[in-house]
Amino acid sequence: MLGFSIPKLLLLFIILLTVWSIFKFFENKAKGKVEKEKKNQFDHELLTECSVCGGYYDKSINNKCPMCAETFKK
Repeated sequence: MLGFSIPKLLLLFIILLTVWSIFKFFENKAKGKVEKEKKNQFDHELLTECSVCGGYYDKSINNKCPMCAETFKK
């Protein structure tokens, strides 16, 4: 009854594989949420430092610093 047999080992292997697959699925699902959150944040490499005020702005959106542009309008 407590001895090892091929069907018992095969069943154990299938159970372990199933549990491992379930954990892997939830791990990938959680990783996808983290990557989406990171994509929504600004990328520090895209930020450019303004030579006038020293602030940082996204050069792909604006060609000029938005803080300096508003200051010079007044």
